[in-house]
Amino acid sequence: EPLFFFQLAISNCIRRPPTERRTAAPAIMTSLELIRPMDGCRLARWGPHVILFNQPPEVVKALVRCKITNIDTFVLPDIRERHGTLMNNLEFPLYFFLFVAQGIRDGRKLRLVGDATHLTQILTLLRLTLLGPNAQELRDYNVDDAVAEELLNESTFLALKTPSGEVRPVTSFFDLCPFQNNTANCGDFSIVRTAPDVFQLYPEGESDCAATVDLNDNGLDAKGAPKQTIDPPYAIQPDLFPSGLVQYGVDVLSSATGFSTEQGSTGMLICYNGNYLLVDTIPYLDRHLKARGISKNQITACFITHLHDDHCNMFPLLYSPHKMDVITTYEIFEMCIAKLSMGLGWEPGIIRGFFNFIEVKPGETYNYYGLRIETHYTVHSIPTVGATFTMNHRGHAHHIVVAADNQAFKHIHQMHEKRLISQQTVDTLTHLYTAPYDIFIADGGAGVIHGDPCDALDSKAERVIFVHVDKL
Repeated sequence: EPLFFFQLAISNCIRRPPTERRTAAPAIMTSLELIRPMDGCRLARWGPHVILFNQPPEVVKALVRCKITNIDTFVLPDIRERHGTLMNNLEFPLYFFLFVAQGIRDGRKLRLVGDATHLTQILTLLRLTLLGPNAQELRDYNVDDAVAEELLNESTFLALKTPSGEVRPVTSFFDLCPFQNNTANCGDFSIVRTAPDVFQLYPEGESDCAATVDLNDNGLDAKGAPKQTIDPPYAIQPDLFPSGLVQYGVDVLSSATGFSTEQGSTGMLICYNGNYLLVDTIPYLDRHLKARGISKNQITACFITHLHDDHCNMFPLLYSPHKMDVITTYEIFEMCIAKLSMGLGWEPGIIRGFFNFIEVKPGETYNYYGLRIETHYTVHSIPTVGATFTMNHRGHAHHIVVAADNQAFKHIHQMHEKRLISQQTVDTLTHLYTAPYDIFIADGGAGVIHGDPCDALDSKAERVIFVHVDKL
């Protein structure tokens, strides 16, 4: 059975030599080093402990760039949003702990520090992101019984298991350390909150503060003023000239993995009749748009494929000058609302007020101002949809297909043999990978939960674009 749903691009990640892969000795709190891996966060190396304060988007890329190979404690922010950026993005830091820091292999748990309410919300968010909705939630979303069964089969097949074969709940990865009277007990040390996002570290049983971490200090900009931005942990190269509006085309904003230290995650724009439709909301969306010479007010709609952090970072859309049309299935939209609600600590009704929801159903075609959208389910760890986008020009239909995150076909056939997915699902995906489209955008990430680029070798598309790829 696959271990979990992350391919991780291990060859591109820093791995500790075998001599470092051992259980830590009893804590001896000696030297303490504070570093700033990227804007908006701090990392404390203290004896055997590595503590990450705040988790801005794509912070894992900064950890890899800084050659951080271990981590054992996350401290959630008091101020959840800074400079238009959410600061509690834990999905990829959790992957980092489990697979890069070898937490899952060593049987360790990750300390999670924060207010009790925030801890509960983050665990709910991570459950949706890692395992997807449960059976009751799918019924609440009015998902067809057969489709719901298949979605649950996929998430169960791809989830981390206990030795007895049971799906591991998200709570099993964490030791929760809630603040009580502004103090969180973390075993051989404690964290004291002296003000919002200001923390002091104390060794167990000692009254002398080892260090103070002030997350309100984001450094200075080039002019020497307090910095008012959270910059990504990689350079975004701007186009020398804006690409300009076209009648129909696609502009890839970025196409790398969630662990690439040089590029952003996978997201793109479809330009139709001079309008832009966003396909997924990647981290630092505004920066990627600006690099392409595109303003956010030029975007009329967003198509969401699924909830993972490298695809669904919708908070910047709340700053749009107009209500954004969100096009996806009902269950994915509700998951998006829940994710924003848990991340921000806002009521779901408030979040819904920022968007116009346009429901699409797999197998049916929706006409969005002349752009025809036919969606399909993929085989992934949580509910995921791709789409065929079609426009007519001079009597000829032009197709751009976004396959979305999808298993390699060798895994899909294994799941079909186990009767976990239907023949219809296999036939739909096979057709997408072989039909003569104008542009076919395929998941080439490989590994446990992504597509094999070789699956597209028989594609009759005029052009195949691979995403989720650092190197082919």
